Amino acid sequence: MSAARARLEAAFGGPLPSGLAALDPADQERLCDAIDATLARQRRELAESTEKGLDFIPRLLRGPVKKALFG
Repeated sequence: MSAARARLEAAFGGPLPSGLAALDPADQERLCDAIDATLARQRRELAESTEKGLDFIPRLLRGPVKKALFG
């Protein structure tokens, strides 16, 4: 099993559908990179929107709310 296929299976949480399993390793690697980039962008945008959402909370409560949300 190629490293790209192992990464894809980890991203999908199990065996790959036949269409993805049939891709050549280079295409699987590009798909892995695209998934990684998309997940990174999603995490960044979620963090940004959460920070902007805190603007609606009174300043005195922001610390405790952040602690409750982010631990």
